[in-house]
Amino acid sequence: MRIINGVEHFTTGDVSALVGKSRLTITNWDKYSDMLEKGQGDRLIPKPLKVNGIRYWTEEQVERIKEFSETMERGTMSYFNREKMWGQRGKKIQDRLKVKREEQRKSLLKMKELSLAEQEKRRWESRLKALKNGLIEEDD
Repeated sequence: MRIINGVEHFTTGDVSALVGKSRLTITNWDKYSDMLEKGQGDRLIPKPLKVNGIRYWTEEQVERIKEFSETMERGTMSYFNREKMWGQRGKKIQDRLKVKREEQRKSLLKMKELSLAEQEKRRWESRLKALKNGLIEEDD
């Protein structure tokens, strides 16, 4: 904690202790917020005052960070983590996701081209195969 211009400010370590998250998590939220802000989006957490590379937040900002922490949905940071934090591994994951989505899209287009009877036949074949492999249980 530090007093700057007569106002109490909290460092990343202070905020992490108050919010119950790691310093790295708070830093990553801020980095992702910076990225969103550059793309004309809204920040996830309030913009800190930066002095010599150290981030400082006011008490009001810490409360908003705490609210964000409590209401954040799973997956909010997934794009940022894959894209910016994981490097090559993240790029490979993104590439695999793109290929999988494209395969799913092509599969749906093929299904739409089939007659309704053929679609129903394929669904039953798929269900029978899943039953044989023990992936699903038979309905009673």
